[in-house]
Amino acid sequence: MLLISLITPWVPQRCPPTASRMRKHCCSANVRGMRSPMTRAARCLMRCGIGNRSMSMAAVMRVLVRGVPREVMQYRMPGKSVVPGMMVAPDNNLGEGVGRCRSFVVDAAPGAFMWARDLACMVIQAWMAGRSVAVVLPTQRETFDLMHALTQYGLRAFSPDDLTADDAAMQQGSGEHEGESEGTLRQRLEELGDVAMLTTALSPAQRYASYLAVASGLVRIAIGTRATMYAPVADDALFVIVDDAAYQNADGFMPYANARGVMHVRSMMHGGVFVAMAMARSVLSQYECEPSCTVAATVSGPATSVHPTKDCVQSLLPVVRWLSREELLRLGDASVGARMPHTAVTLLRKALETGPVLLSIPHDGLADTLSCASCLTQARCRRCQGPLESRPHEAPRCRWCGAPATDWQCAQCQGTRLRTIRVGAAGTIEELQGLFRGVPLLVSNARLPGGPLVWVEDEPAIIVATEGSEPMVRGDGHNAGMYAASAVLDAWTSLYRPGIDARIDVLGQWMRVASMTAPAVRGGTMLVIGQSDAVVAQSLMLWDSRMLAARECEERSEAVLPPAVSAACVWGRRDAVQTCLRTIGVLSGDWAQVAGPDGAVPAVLGPVGIPAQATVDARELENMGDRVKAVVRVPHERRAELALRLRQESARHMAMREPGELRFQLDPKDLV
Repeated sequence: MLLISLITPWVPQRCPPTASRMRKHCCSANVRGMRSPMTRAARCLMRCGIGNRSMSMAAVMRVLVRGVPREVMQYRMPGKSVVPGMMVAPDNNLGEGVGRCRSFVVDAAPGAFMWARDLACMVIQAWMAGRSVAVVLPTQRETFDLMHALTQYGLRAFSPDDLTADDAAMQQGSGEHEGESEGTLRQRLEELGDVAMLTTALSPAQRYASYLAVASGLVRIAIGTRATMYAPVADDALFVIVDDAAYQNADGFMPYANARGVMHVRSMMHGGVFVAMAMARSVLSQYECEPSCTVAATVSGPATSVHPTKDCVQSLLPVVRWLSREELLRLGDASVGARMPHTAVTLLRKALETGPVLLSIPHDGLADTLSCASCLTQARCRRCQGPLESRPHEAPRCRWCGAPATDWQCAQCQGTRLRTIRVGAAGTIEELQGLFRGVPLLVSNARLPGGPLVWVEDEPAIIVATEGSEPMVRGDGHNAGMYAASAVLDAWTSLYRPGIDARIDVLGQWMRVASMTAPAVRGGTMLVIGQSDAVVAQSLMLWDSRMLAARECEERSEAVLPPAVSAACVWGRRDAVQTCLRTIGVLSGDWAQVAGPDGAVPAVLGPVGIPAQATVDARELENMGDRVKAVVRVPHERRAELALRLRQESARHMAMREPGELRFQLDPKDLV
């Protein structure tokens, strides 16, 4: 109920304005018994004059298609959609709806499924007000969690199978639906469900039926993964994106549209409400909440911050303890430096007396990262502060700008020697078997033949899960179970992640683990074992991601990196990339430099060499021998012009059939 007041100023007076009346109207019996406003499909059926005639469901679907506006149907094809075009269009092309959009940045509260419950309250309040809703979630797991929360409030999932079953019965000559009146047919259509899921878990026929149901107005709530950003909902709708910093939000095909930008553009075009909800607030969301926000007005804009109250956090958050080297020395633990110190083993053994324990470990595999050999601080470039990487038979280079790390010196201890850090998760089970004898050990990993575990029983056991594969604990049917304790192993690996959003991603992962742990009032404890960034650990212990996001904004402003500026990645064959950069005017002229806090800096980072894609065809591999990537930085007011220049140069490159690959992407998730 924390987020009930978020949509209240936006809905009409017929929506219950208070939380108490909201709870009354959101029980299962009341929601199921409500009569929603006449849908577009019902009006279409009435205009068609459907009377006492037999009508197959295929004919009904054809009627629904005729009721879909032409401009809405364009969302079916991302390649020809009006949304990506609007992302690069000047601001004055957004129409009269600009300025009426309200944008919110919501920090999720701790607790199992708490984010889904709060989001379900927002969705139901908008639905009760007669508005449409589109929710984009990172994976199918979150989609099913939100659907479960909506069904607990009384809404029903749209069942496209009923349409196909009725259609098959009509084709076989069954007279079950012959002689139905218009009201009976409309009632049967409205009884198919209230929420449509648009995910790859459905068959193509089911997805198309769900799409038509949303486009015709038969269903006004659409939830799903990235493709839901094109859901043809009504104009002044509620557009929500969960975990906007997730890499799944970026489309893998040209023009590489990002779900966050598309949802924000649609809310601006139609005067709707945009909500970015996440456990760990993204840097862009924090930048939008600051008074000095100057981001591009098309894909982002000023937003209002919404954060859980202190009492809410204290009642739902477990006790978070950071077992760093300094903390273990203070406690007098003789096992300082061990992967599982004695203090952690004692706390976890006590928690196993009441329930399961979750151990979160890094992904399998090895990653080479350079650090200082003396103080183990991650080695960074003196030019752009990017991470250094080791190369065979070559001097270390920056991952971002490609500058060689000659005469490198550590900024912390002034050391000059580098050390390669190898990250892996092998041997975890063997080590735990010696520490916790007689305790069942379960492994949840996406790379296992059976996939990750989904549920575990609420009984003493140790679950070792990689990031993103943590199973849920079975509850009593109404509420999800929770782990008695949890621990993050190898926390020091968070210091050596190469991505620009590395710390934000780490905090989001740790917050998800904390939300699955029992609160402190029930004896829940979460341990972070190993050295880590102090700001990340403090943000977790206080459940305040604004601290880390604000620090990231400050550091990126000093380094002239997004979101302080607008950026685009250009990659392909070296000669094609160089020609593109020279043509758009970022190598020379007034675009060659961008203003920074300490003066002007070059607008281009790189180009640096990148490997060919793993899925590339063998016939194309020979053309990708000299593949590079460059990062172009411009002020926010030049973002639209940069997009137009890149699009024109890419189109010219293809039209002239020039050899070599050439691609670009605006607002990339990572710079490398």
